[in-house]
Amino acid sequence: MGCFIMKITYEDKVQSYEHKKQGQSLKQLSKRFSVDVSGLRYMMRLIEHFGIESIKKVKNYHYSPEPKQEMIDKFFLVG
Repeated sequence: MGCFIMKITYEDKVQSYEHKKQGQSLKQLSKRFSVDVSGLRYMMRLIEHFGIESIKKVKNYHYSPEPKQEMIDKFFLVG
């Protein structure tokens, strides 16, 4: 079984998309990049629908409890 699509780098994702556009099958790409076909298929649909930037990993932010509570309070005061 292959690994999840999120395990490959952004550059590999772009490269796999370019190879797909050039006619390589998902099965070939699956073997080349060690990911499963279903993950590649999903990634290709994301790129086709939202563009290549949609597969870029975005940094998750961690907020301490105080700012979170401030945001919640502001939301309920405005809403």
